[in-house]
Parts: sequence; structure tokens; C-alpha cells
Amino acid sequence: MAENREETLMKNFVSALNEVFKNDFFEFKKDAYKKISAGGFVSLKKALSNINNIVTLKITNLFIEKLCDDEFISNVQKDEMIENSNKQKANANGYDVEYTAHGNLKDSKNILAEVKCNIPVGKTQFGSAQKAGILKDIEGLLNGEEKSKSSLSTTKDYFKFMVFMDYTEDGCNVRKSVNELLTPYKEKVIITSDKVKDVDKDHVYIIYI
Repeated sequence: MAENREETLMKNFVSALNEVFKNDFFEFKKDAYKKISAGGFVSLKKALSNINNIVTLKITNLFIEKLCDDEFISNVQKDEMIENSNKQKANANGYDVEYTAHGNLKDSKNILAEVKCNIPVGKTQFGSAQKAGILKDIEGLLNGEEKSKSSLSTTKDYFKFMVFMDYTEDGCNVRKSVNELLTPYKEKVIITSDKVKDVDKDHVYIIYI
């Protein structure tokens, strides 16, 4: 006999929570699920509405740390960039990372980055809306398309990166999706090796986190 809707929803909910908290010895049981009121689930929904912003911030800061780990930027610049990242308002219309070198920090570098946490709707292929957003951001990095929260008139003096969350659960393959999408840009967009090095300001570099 087919499993009823309530059982299916409960099983998926409980399983997801236990997967998230499995390393913290947390176990959410079906009895607890049954005690959550409709209002309680509404509160959870409100809290979870920020998930995309949370994921983007985490990936952004991991990218900044990687630049430092790869000795592309200094520890001081890393700290400044992470501080700026944490101060930026969610859903701001500027670049996800926009850092302009200044005289107070020797050898600092101009850096722009867009951070994409898209999960391919086709598991190995982005959907049309996802593709449009990614390609628009590539054009913005290459050509300095106007960003309402950015004061930049050009990006030519900046190192440019597009950062993807390397999600591989449930058969998803972000790297394959990106490879297929970037074919028309193969002369301007370069997928980096594991380490950020030998980059210039004429290309956009793809990094997986």
C-alpha cells in the first residue's frame, strides 16, 4: 500500500534534520515532529527563508579564506575582506565581493567575485533562469555592467572570479553543468586548478568551493 502524504512529509523532514545534525549527536524523532504546531512550522519557514543568504555568505567567506591559503592575498587583506563580507546586507545588488586595494595595505589586490550557490535543476544541467543569471553575472564581471550598489565604472583593474558551490549530493554535478554552460566563453572564462595562481585581470576565473 502506498505511503500516505503525512508519513512521507514527516519522514523527509526528520531525515533532513538528522542528516544536518548527525555530527552533533542530535536526533530528531517522529514524536517531536508530531508535537510541532502549524504555527511552529510557519516560524521554521520564516527562519529557513534566509537559507540562501546563509549559504552564500558561508561560500563567500570560504572563497576569501582560500585566496589567503593559496597565498594570493595576505592575512590582513583576508580579514578586511571577510569583515566587509559580513557587513554587506543580504540581497544587495552589488558584487558579492568587491575589494579595492588601498595604500594602507601594502601589496593588496583589487578583487571582484560573484558567488553562485545554484543547484542544477536537471542535476547535471542548469535551468533557463539559472543560466540567465549566471551568464549575466559573467558579463558583469567581464564588461563592468552597472551594479546599483557598486561605484565601479570598469572592472579592467580587478582580478575577477566566479565562485560555485561544488554540490554533489543526490546525483548533482555542478562542474558538468558549468562546463556545458561556459562553452561560448572559453576564451574569456578559465576554470582554475586547485590553487589560485597565475591569474590575470583579463579573464574571469571559475573556482569551486
